[in-house]
Amino acid sequence: MDHYSIERLIESGSDSDRKVIAFCGAGGKTSGIHAIRDYCLAKNKTVLVTTTTHMFLEEGCVSNVKDIVEKLNKEGYAFAGIPMSADRTGAKAASIGSARDLFIKPRRQDKISAITNDDRLFAEMHADVTLIEADGARCLPFKVPKPWEPVIPEETTDIVLVMGMDAEGKRISRICYNPEGVADALGVSPEICLTKEMMIKAYMETYVPLIRQKFKSARVFLYMNDKIPGKSIVDSGLFMI
Repeated sequence: MDHYSIERLIESGSDSDRKVIAFCGAGGKTSGIHAIRDYCLAKNKTVLVTTTTHMFLEEGCVSNVKDIVEKLNKEGYAFAGIPMSADRTGAKAASIGSARDLFIKPRRQDKISAITNDDRLFAEMHADVTLIEADGARCLPFKVPKPWEPVIPEETTDIVLVMGMDAEGKRISRICYNPEGVADALGVSPEICLTKEMMIKAYMETYVPLIRQKFKSARVFLYMNDKIPGKSIVDSGLFMI
């Protein structure tokens, strides 16, 4: 796997000037999004952050597409989503997993769900970089996707698979979201402790073929998040798969 800096992620690889980057996996999607957002804003790029599943609510969240575009044009940044206390219908999968609705259970006021596909596409036209949290893991550091996951939009240019390395050395049954799926992908008992090699193999057996089949032109990267204080995805970089 070739090592890539965040600069190479943001500045290259697409025929379009605009980047739409989807984050999947577990163990640092949101923190990775925040770090890349800050990097892009420091480079004077306009940034849209949103989700196709759920994401923790942040201050200044906007839901109306006109307000989203206004924030992008005036401030250079918008955090977009529907507070779950206001969402009574659920967010529908955008691409992979579109056969299943992601219904909210129960509604929580500290999270957001997705804006509509049409609103997101319109807002993306006003952003240099769109960062999308496109997978759920319930704050656990490792997973493999369930049949309806991840929820990656069709217009995505780059996909970052996040892997929380604090899962290494811990039992699948204790540390993973969808532990049965992880064990099945590896052909082992859920009581086995994960190794780095097993974690990479699990992603290569599940996420990668799923993504390659659907997103033939998108670049796919792996971020192994060591969770070292003061060190972010911008410092660590990525590996192209």
